[in-house]
Amino acid sequence: PKQPIRVVLDPNFVLGLEQSANEKVYQLFEDGLPTVVYHTLADVDLESLAILDSVEFVRLPTVAIEHNEIITEPASTNPPRPDAKLLSVANVMSDLSQRYNVKHLMVEGGAITAQTFLRAGLVDRALIVKAPISFRQPLASGITEELLRGAGLELLGTYDSGADEIECWSRPHIAWPAQNIEEWP
Repeated sequence: PKQPIRVVLDPNFVLGLEQSANEKVYQLFEDGLPTVVYHTLADVDLESLAILDSVEFVRLPTVAIEHNEIITEPASTNPPRPDAKLLSVANVMSDLSQRYNVKHLMVEGGAITAQTFLRAGLVDRALIVKAPISFRQPLASGITEELLRGAGLELLGTYDSGADEIECWSRPHIAWPAQNIEEWP
């Protein structure tokens, strides 16, 4: 597919099965944008899915829990259930590079997804947005300075964007894409 490519990590193929059963309609299967969905299920009848040709499904083998380099479904299960299907983000990145010649990936997701890529050492740059919002029962993201430094990143600086504070982290040997950190992205 033409880049940019949307990449979805769906180990148990939940989105695809819900879409095929007409339980839910997901825009990512309907908007015509190039999309690759990674899953682990061997017995999925992809021919029966009424999904656009712009969506490609790639099955990767399941992996054992090692070094937290996995994405599980549901992501909130911690530790993963014994029967959980596990995807290695390192395997996903390798496949993206080999199959689609992807050299750069922007990762969007929740705290578990971010932690997984950081622990796998697959993050070159990170933007951490700190909003001045307080919750009655806050949930810690787990994205700590220790985790970022452990992933090989260093803090380049911070700047304000409206009421938010943006931290810019990068690997020491990788130049920031703009002369001033506020100018990218």
